[in-house]
Amino acid sequence: KHRVDVAVVMIGTNDRQTIVEGGRHALRSPGWEAIYKARIDDMTQVLKDEGAEVFWVELPAMRSSRFGSDMKYFNSLFEDRAAANGITYVPTWQRTLGSDGKYSAYGLDDKGRQRLMRTNDGIHFTMRGYVKMAEFVTAAMEEAARMEETVPVVDLPVEPVAVTPLIDPITGATITAPLAPDQPVA
Repeated sequence: KHRVDVAVVMIGTNDRQTIVEGGRHALRSPGWEAIYKARIDDMTQVLKDEGAEVFWVELPAMRSSRFGSDMKYFNSLFEDRAAANGITYVPTWQRTLGSDGKYSAYGLDDKGRQRLMRTNDGIHFTMRGYVKMAEFVTAAMEEAARMEETVPVVDLPVEPVAVTPLIDPITGATITAPLAPDQPVA
């Protein structure tokens, strides 16, 4: 009923589990990875088939280094599949680190003030944090729109087409060019 113009995807934090499909596949195993990549591709294709421009958002830095390691792994899959599927990948990991390059619950708001951006679990965001994440996505959308506007028009070379000469049935003369609509026939 409603056309999807844009799809913003950010998933993965609950996906650290065994996949049961044609057997049991532990996280990061070759079978798990193949199935997970196929699911990413399938979901992306459904969105593209609906006409959506897809923006896949990288998972942000996490407080727990173990959990963060798994999220980096997911991000590597997401980035790879985004490139393979021709969709925009929106980086966030580095942008959600503190000035020391480590996880920080604080960051700069839209006015440049240091604010609490993450909740106590070290995973989710405060409302200010979600607004900041939305700014990353909005910037990616604006960049994609600029790229569409600046795509140069390329004149492709036209290969010559072999033309079979036409014979005028009345005069027997060879007709080498089509007649213009207002040109009289001899």
